[in-house]
Amino acid sequence: MVSKEEIRRKITAKSNHWFQPELVEIFLKLSESEAFWFSLVQVQNTGAACFGSAHNSIQEIEFEDLKSIVLIFSHIVDAKSTYTLKHSDGVADLSRFLGELFKLSEHTCDMLELAGLLHDLGMLRVPDKILDKPEELTESENFIVQRHSYDTYEILKNIKGFEAISKWAAQHHERIDGRGYPYRSNAKDLSIEANIIAVAEVFQALTQKRPYRNKFPTKDIMSILKNQMQEGKLDKDVVSMVENNLTACWKSANHLYK
Repeated sequence: MVSKEEIRRKITAKSNHWFQPELVEIFLKLSESEAFWFSLVQVQNTGAACFGSAHNSIQEIEFEDLKSIVLIFSHIVDAKSTYTLKHSDGVADLSRFLGELFKLSEHTCDMLELAGLLHDLGMLRVPDKILDKPEELTESENFIVQRHSYDTYEILKNIKGFEAISKWAAQHHERIDGRGYPYRSNAKDLSIEANIIAVAEVFQALTQKRPYRNKFPTKDIMSILKNQMQEGKLDKDVVSMVENNLTACWKSANHLYK
């Protein structure tokens, strides 16, 4: 597999020879984001796409009934690996808890919870052998894993009533400094809801063991969050809210705060 950077280098080398410099510049700008490359790889939707087919609009369904449906899909996703069991539950609970601390509306907190449950829906396309690999992933394996947030958006975007949810869920690996993926969104593109889910996802993942590391104690998790905040990756207001409610956040992230 030819890497995207090699393709970019080859096209740049042919600027002024094969290609007009203005077009090369436009290509280089567009191809900075992972989403550009994901869009070139046509993958047929999996059975997850049938999620929205049973109803023309989620607005026709009561929240608790809708949550019951969403839980089925989130549990299927998390069950792909023993390392991710209850991950989506924890992200959903913590996202809702943080939304309530920020005094967001009940409806917004409902949507945050659903977005947390569905944020890894695109992982259904990632092979188990990659998810459970104890060694460092190759460039092509990283490409496959990083595609999951793009696929989450592609699956959810056409469900009426999920417009906000699909965007927040897809942005859980975006970063304030614009160096996340898949769209390279930055601070001006990210809502408080998207930032909440991004922080909740990092926090919850660090409470669980992974094939390449052990889980972290709470004080180390907080240090990692603060470092990422200082590096311009995570939103400072959300990280500060976690720090001020650390014990409750840990319980929520582990599906214990009820």
